[in-house]
Amino acid sequence: RIQSLWDCDGVPLWCCTFAQYQPEDGAGPSLQHQLSLDPFKSVIHSKPKHGMLVVHTTKADPYDRLWCVHEVDEALESKLFVTAIGTYSLGGRSVCTRSAKCGHAADEERIRAVIEGKAGGYEQLDRTIKAFRNTLLKSGASVIAEIQVPQHLYSSASNLLELKFKVLGLDKICSELLEFGVERKQLFGLFTLTDSYGDKIPVE
Repeated sequence: RIQSLWDCDGVPLWCCTFAQYQPEDGAGPSLQHQLSLDPFKSVIHSKPKHGMLVVHTTKADPYDRLWCVHEVDEALESKLFVTAIGTYSLGGRSVCTRSAKCGHAADEERIRAVIEGKAGGYEQLDRTIKAFRNTLLKSGASVIAEIQVPQHLYSSASNLLELKFKVLGLDKICSELLEFGVERKQLFGLFTLTDSYGDKIPVE
């Protein structure tokens, strides 16, 4: 699916997700040994011709992952071309790199040491990631706003929805979408409302 979004025919994609041997079964190098070689930084510093792609989905927020925000920051700092593909679901998501997580405690400790050693620390990293996130539409990625509606505002039996902008946080999300470069006339078409079970609420 990623390949179908990639518009450079004949150019291979190097996916960091699949680039490390991760079973930790003794048959191959350990994760810590591989990471000690700083493979991601090595790839970034090799200045790949087509830069870096940040893949977005509607199910996961890459900016919640400490590895992702760190790699985007390193790539931008190295003046590498960084662009985005996929569909990003904005609803209720904000950038707070201090709260981003890693799957391995040792990775998290190492990355946090790098971030905290830079001028501005997490606050500067937040600004960097917010600025990059606001370029998604220009990069060709799409943006939607998926919002879970509290049960007391929606009755599936009557299919009635009490649409309160402030209660649902729609006013804030509209402002964020406008920052992304979405035109006002396109706003309503980008919203997806779901109930507490994750099922879409029909809006006419």
